[in-house]
Amino acid sequence: MFFFLRLAFGNIIKNRRNSLTILIAVFISVFFMEITTGYMDGFKLKLLKEGLDVAGHVKIYNKLYKENMDFSPIEYNVPLDKEVFDVIKAAPGYKDSRAEINFGVIAGTGDLSQETLVKAVDLSKKDGVYAARVKNIIEGSYPQKDNEIAVGYKMAKVLNVKTGDSIVMFGLDSYGSMNAVEGVVTGIFNNFNPPEDEKLVLCSLGLAQSLLGIEGTATEIFINTQTAEGSVAAAEYIKKNLPEDYIALPWQDEQPMLVYAFTMMDVATFIICAIILLAAAFGIVNSFLMNIMGRMPEFGVLRAMGVSKSQLIMMIISESFVLGLIGTIAGMLPSTWLVWFFQQNPISYEKMGDMMESMGGIDALIGTALVPSSYITVFVTGVLISVLASLYPAFSAARKKTVDILRVLE
Repeated sequence: MFFFLRLAFGNIIKNRRNSLTILIAVFISVFFMEITTGYMDGFKLKLLKEGLDVAGHVKIYNKLYKENMDFSPIEYNVPLDKEVFDVIKAAPGYKDSRAEINFGVIAGTGDLSQETLVKAVDLSKKDGVYAARVKNIIEGSYPQKDNEIAVGYKMAKVLNVKTGDSIVMFGLDSYGSMNAVEGVVTGIFNNFNPPEDEKLVLCSLGLAQSLLGIEGTATEIFINTQTAEGSVAAAEYIKKNLPEDYIALPWQDEQPMLVYAFTMMDVATFIICAIILLAAAFGIVNSFLMNIMGRMPEFGVLRAMGVSKSQLIMMIISESFVLGLIGTIAGMLPSTWLVWFFQQNPISYEKMGDMMESMGGIDALIGTALVPSSYITVFVTGVLISVLASLYPAFSAARKKTVDILRVLE
């Protein structure tokens, strides 16, 4: 094998023009395959990280909560007591959990007001899934006390507020009465998500519970498991061990849009890469045919000297392997750098905010991702496409009889 590889290097250098054509075809195919898979992997990781981690792998709520979401269902809640969390923490694959209250109110300053979505969270959980919200504070600081809130920068402009100003939130409590609480704006954020930047108020569970009259409870509890795939087993365990009034749903049932998105991304990646490979294969096959037809006299002499058909085929395949390896490495170097660059500097698709909201409320900063499995797949595919594309020309040359080749030379 070493002999054939050494011979292959010599033949590649001797036939520079055809070798360069094959190298360019492999380079282009590998370059665009890595860019494509890097972008798709980045989008997929974005959905996994924010569409799932933030939304939770398993969601717990009162059975009547989802059925009555059009009618201010805050009376259908889940108690935040030890018994409930003991069951949650005993679930297989449990990683962490958090309670939230999501509801709508009217937020105003006296002269100005607007309809607002309120997300009430445990302010002590600043790390993990809420780390991005802390990072996205562009003015002031993340709320730390029950009377402190954060608002989107677009909402701050609409209500003409800045850090230190107060906002009053009006809404119906669980008893059907109007209630109001006042929060001090300590932070203004840019989540790169237009719906959130325009209408979201971030506050503590305590402030929301006081406004809604549901002390010691929350409308939803989110659980994250060690892996997204572990959500089904965790949901089944929690459902069996909680009272019948409550339901636990894995993300596959809660967010079928994400399941569809993952499937479509895998299909799209396959189709795009297949098109790239098909175009590259035609170019490589054509280049190898031209290369081999031009070297038929050389092959005829080698056959006359005793080189067998299998040895001739092995020589051509060795050349294609070396060319595929060089072209793949050359294509991987710039494409890997580009994927890494856009992984560190994601592109903002803020104008697509409505679509992002429909896919779990993820922000519009989407970057690429270097995933080892995809990286290895592209590398191996780049080498294989060169080898496979050389098989037809190699067998065509080997099929020709030595006497026919030498007769042409005369």
